[in-house]
Amino acid sequence: MAAAGLLMAGFAWAQGPLTPPGAPGETMKTLAQVEPRTSITNLPFSITTGGSYYLAAALAGGESDNGIGIEADNVTLDLMGFPLQGGGAGSGDGIYVSGAHRGIVIRNGLVSGWGQCGVRTDEGSVCQVADLVAVSNGSYGISIGEASQAERCTADFNQGGIRAAGAQALVRDCFTRRNLANGIDADLGAFIERCTSYSNTVHGIACGADCLIRANRCIGNGHDSGYGAAIAASGTSNHIERNELVGNYRGLDVQPMPHYIVDNVVEQNLDNYSINMGAIVSTDSVRRLLISELPVTVGHNCHLQVTRDL
Repeated sequence: MAAAGLLMAGFAWAQGPLTPPGAPGETMKTLAQVEPRTSITNLPFSITTGGSYYLAAALAGGESDNGIGIEADNVTLDLMGFPLQGGGAGSGDGIYVSGAHRGIVIRNGLVSGWGQCGVRTDEGSVCQVADLVAVSNGSYGISIGEASQAERCTADFNQGGIRAAGAQALVRDCFTRRNLANGIDADLGAFIERCTSYSNTVHGIACGADCLIRANRCIGNGHDSGYGAAIAASGTSNHIERNELVGNYRGLDVQPMPHYIVDNVVEQNLDNYSINMGAIVSTDSVRRLLISELPVTVGHNCHLQVTRDL
C-alpha cells in the first residue's frame, strides 16, 4: 500500500501553458457594419448613389440654396429628429427628388423655412415620406408623386399643406393646419384617408377625379378666403365616404357628377351642401346624404337620411 501511494504521488497529468495567448477579440458588429450609412454634415448636399443617409446634426441652408437633392434610386434618408432649416424666401426645396427615381424613403424630422417645398418627391414614384413636420415653407409642405405615400406627417403654415400629385398616391394619418391655400390637394386617382385638416385658408381637402376621400376630419376651413370648403371636388367619379365636415365656410362642394357620396357628417357649416348635378346619370350618384340640422335645400335627386330629431 505504501509503495502504491508513492507511485500515485509521483504521477502527474501533462498541463498546457497557463499564459493566455492574447486579449479576446470583439464579437459584436458596429452600427456601420450592420447598416452601412453615410452622415450628412453640411448643406447643400447631393445624394447620387443608393444607400442609407442620415443627418448628424441640425442643418441650415443658405439664402439661395436647395437643401438635400436625391439623384438616385433606393435611397433612405433619416433626419434623426433634427431640423433642416431653409434660408428663407429665396431658397429652394428642403429635400427634393430630381428626376424619375424610385424607392425613396424620407423620415423623422422637421423641415421648415424653405422658399419652395419642404419635401418634394413628385418627380419620382414609389416613395415614402413618414413622420415629418413641414412648417412655414413657401410652396407645399410636402408633395409626393405616383404610387407614393405620406403617413403621419404634419404640414402647418405653408403655402399649401400636402399634395398627392400622382395616381395611387396615398396620404394617411396626416394633420394639416393654417396653410395659406388648401390643407390637402389630391390630384387624379389619389387616396386621402384618416387625415385632419384644420383652419386652412381655402379648402380642407381639394380633389380632382377618381379619388378616394374617406374617414377624414375637416374643421374650420375656408373662412379666411370666404369661399373655401371642407371637401371640394372639381373632377368626376370621386368616392367621398364617412368624412366629418364641421364648422367650415362650406361643407361638401361637389362639381360635375357622378360621384359616390355616402354617410358624411356635414353640419355647422355656413353652407352644408353645394352639389352641382351637371352630368348626373342616376340617383345612385349620391347614395346617402346625412341631414342633422335645418334648414336644408335639396335641388336634385338623392337619398337623404335624417340622423336626429330636428
